Amino acid sequence: MLLLVRLVVPLFLIKAGAMKSFINRFLKNEDGPTAVEYAIMLALIFGVIIFSVSTVGTETNDSYTAISEDVENVITTSTGG
Repeated sequence: MLLLVRLVVPLFLIKAGAMKSFINRFLKNEDGPTAVEYAIMLALIFGVIIFSVSTVGTETNDSYTAISEDVENVITTSTGG
């Protein structure tokens, strides 16, 4: 058991040092924040696209409904029905 502890504790300390080094490099690296900024901009662009397509789709549907009703009224009044 003592041998296992002697082997595991140094490995843990090495891993902890490596983790601390990794965190320091990550915080100093500017690629992470840049990627986050791009992801936020991309999400906003997708949101605008979805909103625009939804609005245009609703407007188009309303236009086709109005045209359909007008055509139906013309047919009804021209046939005397």
